[in-house]
Amino acid sequence: MAESTSADAVYPVKNKRARSNLNQLNLYLGELRDGLAMLNFQNIFLITSRHYTEKQAGIIFVVFGITQFCFQTPMGYILDHSDRKTLILGTACVVTSCLTLI
Repeated sequence: MAESTSADAVYPVKNKRARSNLNQLNLYLGELRDGLAMLNFQNIFLITSRHYTEKQAGIIFVVFGITQFCFQTPMGYILDHSDRKTLILGTACVVTSCLTLI
C-alpha cells in the first residue's frame, strides 16, 4: 500500500481551525509580498509622478533594503520560538499595509 503524503500526514496540526487560519494568512502574505516587491515600478512612479530625483528614490529603496535585511533574521528567530505566530504575522501584515498606504 502506498504511503499517504498529504499535508496533514507530513505536518500534523491538532486544530483544523489553526490550519485554516495559517492557509489564509499565507495567501494574504503572498499578496503583500508581491505588492512590495515591485520596486522598479515604484521607483519609476516616484521619479515621474512625484518628481523625486533618482538619488532620492535610490535612498528610499536602500533604506527599505537595509531595514528588511536587519529585521528579517531577528523576526525569524522570534517566530521560531513563539507560540503566537499567527498573531505576530497578522500584526506585522496590518502594520506593513498601513505604512504602505501612508
